[in-house]
Amino acid sequence: GHHHGGQVQQEQLVPAGEGFVYLERSTPHVPLRRGLLLALDLEQYDFRKGTEPLIRPTEGTILERIPPRMQIRDKALLDLTHVLVLMDEPEDKIFTYLEENKDDFKKLYDFDLMQNGGHLSGRLVNDKNSLELIASVLESLKQKSPLLFAVGDGNHSLATAKEVWEKRKKEGAGPSHPARWALVEIENIHEAGLVFEPIHRLMYGIDPQKLLF
Repeated sequence: GHHHGGQVQQEQLVPAGEGFVYLERSTPHVPLRRGLLLALDLEQYDFRKGTEPLIRPTEGTILERIPPRMQIRDKALLDLTHVLVLMDEPEDKIFTYLEENKDDFKKLYDFDLMQNGGHLSGRLVNDKNSLELIASVLESLKQKSPLLFAVGDGNHSLATAKEVWEKRKKEGAGPSHPARWALVEIENIHEAGLVFEPIHRLMYGIDPQKLLF
């Protein structure tokens, strides 16, 4: 805690109960970026080539990046994510609904971020209507495509979570062990606040005609 007029003010983590967290983030670049914090089932995710799970990486996994991350995650009590996972939901039903009904959700946090990082608010989503809507939209997306979620950022962190879970299973962990799930933020690929920039590459010693045709 920190000192506050002679008294020590305790700042503690308190359980919010089960549910999703609806996030609204503003930055100097975008006025609003909406996301949903949830726990992904690592049984539905695989990063190995040739597999086609519901949840997949968007880049090749560099295996030697995993062991040092595993050492950290292996003993960790809390999962503080930076994994962004994208869904392709053109009608944007989930986030339209969450934004329209956000005043009904309990506010968990609402603060400015450091270093000109913008502002972040999080609200607890655990009522029956919201859960049913989210479940039905995800179910319909799943019917349309064998790929439900694509990892947009934090590929190696999620791969590490998967490896720690596989290790726990070998040690005898049952199917309800907490290591089976990883905390991520889901965003819609159609989100206005999600800007995709090209990555430019410089190429040397090539025949431009051959490259172009």
